[in-house]
Amino acid sequence: NENTLLIQDSVFADHKLNGESVFYDDDGRIAMKANFINGKLDGPMTIYNNGVVYSVFMYINNLREGSAVYYNAAGDVAGTENYKNGKLNGETIHYNEEGGILSKSNYKDDQLDGEKTEYYKSGQIRETSVYEAGLAAGTVIAYHENGKIQKKQLYKDGKPYGDPAEYDEKGKLK
Repeated sequence: NENTLLIQDSVFADHKLNGESVFYDDDGRIAMKANFINGKLDGPMTIYNNGVVYSVFMYINNLREGSAVYYNAAGDVAGTENYKNGKLNGETIHYNEEGGILSKSNYKDDQLDGEKTEYYKSGQIRETSVYEAGLAAGTVIAYHENGKIQKKQLYKDGKPYGDPAEYDEKGKLK
């Protein structure tokens, strides 16, 4: 009847999800589409927010695999991630509303590993750092928006090591 709301449209085989499943929100809009094989996610999964695509993931045998893409309310790419065996692996990029890069980072087995760079809205580098197994390692450098170094701090095992060097906006040591 007109008071009934469909919340899920799925195919089952042997009491397990098989094929495409579509899930709906309380307003009847699509909330998620996903493919299942023998009850396990396998193939693309698309998540919607108010009926608009919010994110797209790939699954193989119930684990995230390959590229994942996130979208903002305008439908523009807000971020990308890469997965291997269900864990973040490789480059991750987040974008601002104008499409500029906010941050780039690298992951290995779900942990930050390698270079990470954050940006001002202007596109100027805000901070650079290096991570090893999820912990900051080496020198973290913060920049003023004019590109001059603001602060340098050594890190060891994820903790500040020694005193930071701080600079004014002209690059002069404080």
